[in-house]
Amino acid sequence: FKDWFQVEPLQEFHRVLPMEDFMDQLASEHWPPEHRKSFCFKMAASRSADKSTCPAKEGNPFGPFWDNFSVNFVGSELYEGLSYTTQDSNMVNKWQKKIPPGPVPGARLHGRSSKLPGPPAEHRPSPLPTLV
Repeated sequence: FKDWFQVEPLQEFHRVLPMEDFMDQLASEHWPPEHRKSFCFKMAASRSADKSTCPAKEGNPFGPFWDNFSVNFVGSELYEGLSYTTQDSNMVNKWQKKIPPGPVPGARLHGRSSKLPGPPAEHRPSPLPTLV
C-alpha cells in the first residue's frame, strides 16, 4: 500500500495504520494466528466451495491480498440479520453479542464494513485506526 499511496497526508485527517505495519508490529498480540476467523453474511458462504464457510481467500483480490501477509483463517463465523449502522443501539448490541470485544482481538469482515455512501449521521471519526 505504501508503494502506491502516500500515507502521511491521510494522517492529517484520520489515524492510519498500513497493513504491513499492523502485521509486523501488532498482529501477534492483537490478531494472533489461532484467532484469525473470517466473518461474513450467511449468504456469502453460498459462494464457497463447501457452501458453509466464508470465502475469505477465494478469488482476486482476496486470496492474493491475504497471502501477501501470510494470513490463513482458522475458521468462519456466519451472521445474518445484522447491518453496519451505529445509529441503532439495538444493532450495536446485536453486533457486540455476535462478536464480543474480549475474546476476538481482531475481526476480518468479508467485504466492506458499511454500505456506501454511509448516512450523514455516521460521518464522524472512528475511534479505531483504519488499516490500509
